[in-house]
Amino acid sequence: MNKPAEPKRGAEEALREQTLHYQSQLHLPRRSFWWLVIILTLIVLLAIQLSFYFQQHLRTHPIAQPWLGLLCQWLPCEDNAGNPYQTLRIVSREVIAHPTVAKAVQVNATLINQGEQALALPRLGLSFKNIDGQIIAQRRFSPEEYLADDLDIGAGMPPQQLVRVSLDLVDPGDSAVAFEFEFLTP
Repeated sequence: MNKPAEPKRGAEEALREQTLHYQSQLHLPRRSFWWLVIILTLIVLLAIQLSFYFQQHLRTHPIAQPWLGLLCQWLPCEDNAGNPYQTLRIVSREVIAHPTVAKAVQVNATLINQGEQALALPRLGLSFKNIDGQIIAQRRFSPEEYLADDLDIGAGMPPQQLVRVSLDLVDPGDSAVAFEFEFLTP
């Protein structure tokens, strides 16, 4: 039994097959392309979500301003335009045992107005919190009560100048492990 002889393939046909095989290895399969699209979309959504979460922190960085502006054109953002004290920053702060009065503490802080215009001195809110983050003591102070400098209250907080704050308070106790300042309208 003789098998019929197979016709010889030409060199052109073999070259064409080899070229097609090589080209098919260069292209990503459709499934890989769609996975890439899904992953990139998720990364973009994560970046948007993080920018919302850290929006207030990002507003303090000049590099982030154009990106946040673009993002806020399309999505709802927090608007701090009504908050005149958004340019106030706390440079340093401390709570120490009062040097002369027993069962008292002294709270010292240094503030700066990073804006370009003077601001009216705010009411200052001070909260002491326990380890669970619950407020255990809280009070509001007028500028007359907290100013340590001989600053003209009527002139307000000048731009780019440090303002010292000093408060003498009853000791909130050992359960107070954190404290927080808040700037309130007068």
